[in-house]
Amino acid sequence: TQPGNAAPTDQPFALVLDKPGWWLIGAPFPFKVDWTRTRVLNRATGQTLSLRDATLQGWLRDTLFALNQTATGYITSLFLEPFKGYWVYVEAPQGVLLLIDNTPTRQGTVSEALPSRSRLVLADGRLAPVGENGWLLPLKVLRGGQVLSTVQIGTGAQASDQLDALDLPTPPSLRQWVPEWVAFGSLLRSGRSETLLYADIRSPSPRPQVWELVIEAQTQEPLTLTWDG
Repeated sequence: TQPGNAAPTDQPFALVLDKPGWWLIGAPFPFKVDWTRTRVLNRATGQTLSLRDATLQGWLRDTLFALNQTATGYITSLFLEPFKGYWVYVEAPQGVLLLIDNTPTRQGTVSEALPSRSRLVLADGRLAPVGENGWLLPLKVLRGGQVLSTVQIGTGAQASDQLDALDLPTPPSLRQWVPEWVAFGSLLRSGRSETLLYADIRSPSPRPQVWELVIEAQTQEPLTLTWDG
């Protein structure tokens, strides 16, 4: 091995994710930064948008996934911290370039430039709005008081009942390497295919909406499903 060169801290860091799919990324700076301040360049068109607007355009999904405290499942994060890994999902056919903000962030603060209606969503690591008439319910699986994994269900005016930009698949499972791995998601059925979602946002409807939740875990300890409201 040999020492590398530190990224300049006087400018945003440009990170190329050159094809669709899941990417494992890390913090480019020796300090924590606010993921919501990231700007996104579409490599095919050259257009640059905020993270929230790039998500609504279908270029990528806005959520960062990190390991929980026991490394047995995924939780979401609003921040990039040094020496941690994060999954992010890209959809643009030719990929994107992330411009990661270089401003050091205080613990528990997020960008003040975001719309106030998004604050509820931001509380659990999501930027995509559900709209004034929508709702969002974060669900958590706990073991011994520790959060193992989270899922979001809800409705929004911009959402459909099929997979769209407001939904989010779960990241790659680590069960092959972690026998105690906990998989938690909302099961979306479409014909013969099934997709396990971290976020399952449906269209507002006068008829009842039904979410099918799946928890897969090898544990002798009881698991608890919790939610607020």
